[in-house]
This record gives sequence, structure tokens and C-alpha cells, in this order.
Amino acid sequence: MTRYSALTAALVLSARAAFAQGTTPLPPPDPAAVAPALPAPVGDIQVAGGCTLGSHAGIEDNDATTAAEMVCSKLRNAAAPTDRGYRIRLRKLGRNLYLVVEATQGERVIDSRELQINAIEEAAVAAPRLAQALVGARPMEETETATNAVGGENMKVKKRNKGHMRGGIGMGGMLIPGANVGGAVGSVPIWYETDHFSAGARVRLGLYEAGVFGAEVNARYTFSSGETSPYIGGGLGGYVLWITGQKTYDPATYQTTTTGYDGARFGVVPNLEVGVSFLRSQTVALDIGFRADFPTFAIDKNKPYVFPLSLTAELKF
Repeated sequence: MTRYSALTAALVLSARAAFAQGTTPLPPPDPAAVAPALPAPVGDIQVAGGCTLGSHAGIEDNDATTAAEMVCSKLRNAAAPTDRGYRIRLRKLGRNLYLVVEATQGERVIDSRELQINAIEEAAVAAPRLAQALVGARPMEETETATNAVGGENMKVKKRNKGHMRGGIGMGGMLIPGANVGGAVGSVPIWYETDHFSAGARVRLGLYEAGVFGAEVNARYTFSSGETSPYIGGGLGGYVLWITGQKTYDPATYQTTTTGYDGARFGVVPNLEVGVSFLRSQTVALDIGFRADFPTFAIDKNKPYVFPLSLTAELKF
């Protein structure tokens, strides 16, 4: 029995050896396909002033931190309450960029404001508006002025935070008190405008019983940076002014007589104006102004001094 057992074991070992020599080993299995890991959400980062920088996917850390510091600085300037925290986040939607500031208590957001900007560089303009709106509990629209429009707001606006040029066209009426004559006046202005101060030039042409033709230079002060603001200004021009009196023909004497004043002359004409500007940040703005001209010469020998008064509406582009 022992001999049969040994023979059987020998046969089994021989078969295993023969199988091992004639068989190619199988390759190891392919490693399992693993999806690339998504980046972990960016946690809040403490920035100067006690604020935190929240999520800002797609924005460089240095740029996002600088933008957050700008907003935080304006929050301090606006005397933001210190019993809450402030988180600044940046979000992208296609080409649009949104700057968000949140007031928090613990993990709860108690108030927030956001503003669309065209590029991260506009954070310098958007920061004070976000701070004013959040601290003052005001809608963002109320913080827009003629010079701080950003992002999507600039689809409807002309003005920026720096000075800019605007042209226009105007129409109005002119009256010369005492002479009881008047006429229509057209104007073509061009302005270089900033937040409160403007400088420009204007060509004017008036016709009918009283006329004017010439050009002038002007300066203007606008009292506020809002969409609607009163202004005051003045200028100096060179003009031809004329008055055409009413002429009467007498068939008995074959004479034509002039009723009133009649004359024309060129000279220096200072002016003062007051008015109101509307839609100051829009692509098309409107100025309605009242002005008085003070010619340094007499138009008619019988009327040594006149001061034409004008009321004009000017569209600016």
C-alpha cells in the first residue's frame, strides 16, 4: 500500500511539472479605472481686517485676496458692525464675474450683496459700493452714480470713473428783454466731463427777430455725482448778435420805418448758466439750462445794452 501511495504521489508531481512547463502565465489584471479626483473646495482664508476670503474658483489666489482686502477696507471705512463676520466670495458664470460680500453670524449668512464686474480690476470701483450697500442696508442700484458703473451696468452707460468726452446737440429759445424780440437757438456742445467738473466748447446759431452766431468756451460745476444733479457754469465767447425790428411801409409817403430796434455787431460775450443734468451715466443724457449772455457792445444805437436770455435743452452722447 505504501508502494502504491508513493507511485501515485510521483505521478501527480510529474503531471504538475509538465503542465507548468507548457503553459504561458496569464498577465496581471488591468488596474481599475479611477476617475480623476475633483479639487477640494477652497476653504475660507483669513485676510487683513478680520474678513475672510471664501470660494473663488477660477480666480488666482493673489487676485482674489487683493479684491477681498479692498472690500474689507471699505467695510471698515463704512463703520461696519463688529459683532458679525464678513466673507468675500467671487463667482464666475461664463465671461461674467460676480463679487459677493456676506455678513455672517457663525455659519449663518444674515445679509449679502453682489455686483457683476467685467474683470477683477473693477473690484477697486465695486468695493466701496458693496460696503455702502451692505452696511447701509441699501440696494445696489442706489449706490450707482455717474462715475462708478461697473460690469453689466456699462451696457447702458457712457460714463466711467475717469474723465471722458461727450458731444451733443441742443435746441431752445432766446428772448431779449426790453427789445421784445426773440428767436430760436440751436447749439452743438462738446464736453470733457469728470465727476463734478466739466470743461467744453459750444457753437450756437439763432434765427428770427433776434439772432446769434459764434462759439464759446465753458466751464461747469455739477453739485452731485448722482444721475440727476443741478449745475452752474459760465463761459466766454465771440458772437455776432443782431436784432431785426418790425418794419412798416407807409404807402402815402413811400417810406419804410422800423418799429423797435435794429442792428448787428460782433464782439466778446460772457455768459452765465444754471440748469439740471439728467441721466448722467447713460449713453444719452439730457441737460436743461437757463443762461444769460452779457454782450460787451451795443447792438443798436438806441439800445446801448441788452442781455439775451435763453432756455435750452441739450442731448449729450
